[in-house]
Amino acid sequence: MPVEILSLKPYLKSEIWGGQKLKSIYGGAGMTDIAEAWVLSAHPKGPSVIAEGKWQGNGLPFALGVMGPQNTGYYGSFPVLIKFIDACRDLSIQVHPDDAFAREYENDSGKTECWYILSAEPGAQIIYGLHDELTKEEFIAAAHSGEIEEHVNRVKVKAGDIIPIPSGTIHAICAGITLCEIQQSSDVTYRIYDYKRPGKDGKPRDLHVEKAALVSDLSSAETPDFSVGAPVSEGDMTVSRLVHNEFFLTDLVCLGGEQVCSTPERSICSEELKRSFVSYVILEGEGAVSCDSAECRCDRMKFSKGGSICIPACCGEYLLEGDFKAVRTALT
Repeated sequence: MPVEILSLKPYLKSEIWGGQKLKSIYGGAGMTDIAEAWVLSAHPKGPSVIAEGKWQGNGLPFALGVMGPQNTGYYGSFPVLIKFIDACRDLSIQVHPDDAFAREYENDSGKTECWYILSAEPGAQIIYGLHDELTKEEFIAAAHSGEIEEHVNRVKVKAGDIIPIPSGTIHAICAGITLCEIQQSSDVTYRIYDYKRPGKDGKPRDLHVEKAALVSDLSSAETPDFSVGAPVSEGDMTVSRLVHNEFFLTDLVCLGGEQVCSTPERSICSEELKRSFVSYVILEGEGAVSCDSAECRCDRMKFSKGGSICIPACCGEYLLEGDFKAVRTALT
C-alpha cells in the first residue's frame, strides 16, 4: 500500500520567555503564550501530529513506523527536529552535549543545531561562545556567581542570518528574536545561567553547571559568517544554502510557479538508507504538493504560512506549486 505525504500540526510548548507571535499562527487554546512550536518532531517529549489523510490524528512516530527505515538516521530513529521559537525574553545561557555524552548519560541524542533568524528587533543579539578562554574551574565559578555574563560573546543579528550552533557551543537566544531552529532530535539542554529569575512555579529553574563544564567548548570563539548562501535558480525555484553538516542539509527555497523535485540521495553508503525524507516548513505564502508514484500517492495537498510538510523518502518525484518561501531539510 502506498504511503502518503504528511501535513503536520505542531506540538506547542510554553516557557517563561515565550510570546504571542506563534499563538497568532497556531492558536494554542488555553495557553497564555507559546515559546516553541515543534513543527517536525518525532521526539517522545513532543511529537508533531498528522493533520489530514488516512493517518490523521496519529503522531509522527506512527507514520514513520509504516514508511520504512529510509526516514531514520544512523541510530534507527527520526534524527531531526524543527521548531519555531519566539523569544519575548532572554533564554538561559546554555549548552548541548554531543551524541557520545548524551547517549551515555541522558539516553538521548546530542544536539547540533542552527538558527535561521525570521525577525529581530533593532539591537537584538545572541550569545555565541566565550570571548576569553576559561578553565573548567573558572567556568564553574563564573556560572554560579553570574559572572559568566562577562565572559560570553554578544553578537547582533538581523532577519535572514543563519547561525550554526555545534554541540558544545555556549549560546543563548536573547529577547526580540523569532527564528526557525533545525536540530538533531534531542531535548537535552544544560542551563549554565538563568539570570537568577524564578520559573513558573516561583522557584529558580534548575542549573546543570557541572555537566555543562564537561561538554562545553571553553576556548575563545570566533564568530562565524552568518550570511546565507547565494541563491541558485532551479526552474521556477531559487535555492539558497543555509547549512550542511554531518546530520542534515537545509536550504531556503522560494517558489513562484511550479517545480518538479525529488527526494535526495544520501551520502551514507547503505542501500537501506540511500534516500532521505524531505521537510518543508512554510515561512511565507501558500502552495500545494502532489505525487503519483507507485510508492507514495498524494492528491493536491495545500499548505500556507506555518505549515509543515514531510515527504517520505520513497516518494521519488513530487510536484510543488504556488508562491511561497520555505525552509527545506533532508538528511546528509
